[in-house]
Amino acid sequence: TVAILMLVNSVEYLQEQLGNWLSFLNKAAYCYKTQRPLYIWIGDLDPSILDRRHIVPWLNCFEKTKENTLNIYKTIAILATFKKR
Repeated sequence: TVAILMLVNSVEYLQEQLGNWLSFLNKAAYCYKTQRPLYIWIGDLDPSILDRRHIVPWLNCFEKTKENTLNIYKTIAILATFKKR
């Protein structure tokens, strides 16, 4: 089964612009219609946790050369989802 993962830093982010809310509703409706699970990550991580690259098994580079982007949240959310199952 393919799941949908949505990442937002706060509930307020969904309310800031109509497009954010409509995007969420679109994903929720699609998952409901196709009977797929919808996972939502809400929040930010403390940089001391976010920058611990060694916890992500498929990242080879442990040297921090620049700040992590929001894409690292996808990796951590996927790991958390698999750990839950």
